[in-house]
Amino acid sequence: MTPDWNWFFSSLSQSAAAIVGIFGAFIITKIFSNQTSFTEKNSKIKQIIIDAQKISEEAKNFRIPWYNKYYNHSEYIKFHKYLDEKFPNIEDPALVTDEIFSEFYSDHQFSAYSNIDEIKAELAHITKKTCEQNTIEREQIQKAAREARKISNPYLPGYPSNGGQGISNFMKGPKPLVHSYDFIKMPDWKDINAVDDGFEKIYIEAKHHSRIIRELLNSTKGNPESPFQITSALILVLFIFFIGVIYPLSFMPANGAPELSYTLSAIHYNLFSFKGTLLSLIAAAFTITVAIFYKTHSKMKYNDDDIGKLRELSDTNNYCHYFKYLTH
Repeated sequence: MTPDWNWFFSSLSQSAAAIVGIFGAFIITKIFSNQTSFTEKNSKIKQIIIDAQKISEEAKNFRIPWYNKYYNHSEYIKFHKYLDEKFPNIEDPALVTDEIFSEFYSDHQFSAYSNIDEIKAELAHITKKTCEQNTIEREQIQKAAREARKISNPYLPGYPSNGGQGISNFMKGPKPLVHSYDFIKMPDWKDINAVDDGFEKIYIEAKHHSRIIRELLNSTKGNPESPFQITSALILVLFIFFIGVIYPLSFMPANGAPELSYTLSAIHYNLFSFKGTLLSLIAAAFTITVAIFYKTHSKMKYNDDDIGKLRELSDTNNYCHYFKYLTH
């Protein structure tokens, strides 16, 4: 019985073509589905970044330095009184240690948006100025005493010749506060509280926005719309098409068992014959089609700059410098 090679090649090419068609249709459908999802997510990423910029700008528009200045004003005045009570006539700033600053900070209500180091620095500045002021007052008293003794006039008002005690009493009185804390014009507390309330609301909004961003980052991790499996499937479909469809058809019509020949003359004859030209055109068209879908598939990767921006915005503290004081 003589085998019919035409039937074999025909059945093989038809079976391979059916496999290529089934898998090709599934892959193309999946690519289109991924493209829709990718486009939606990409647009969402752009919009979320814009919304985050808006929240950040709104948070920075709140006058937190202004709020800190006036909110802490009364506490700094209390520290002046604290120095007068605990360290009367102090002239050495080293006597007021960092532990004392920390204790005073803990016992008083400074602004929640104030940095403890900045407050300590201001307390140290007040201490230094107070010491300088006390030193100047003491030197003025001593100078006045020396001048009074030179005059030696017991009837000079306020300058008795009793060792300078009268001069000291004459110089006594309420000390002016350094940094002009007494003369600062305080705004309405309603305005100060309005800043606090508004800033907390924008913080809550930023916190919610960062949660949305973290969820979006999880859904874009590893570029799920462009998996390696689809790339492998496209290569496999192209391989099946060439080996299972084009190559068997190149032997038809067969008069007997095919002879495999890889000489240049055989390749030239098969490639540039009428049959070879038709098969080459079909193969080229299918390859271009696969290449187009591969390009579409490979481009569905999220921009590294956008992903980096999302990672940055997933931390609420990056919206505004002062949010870090509200993070618990």
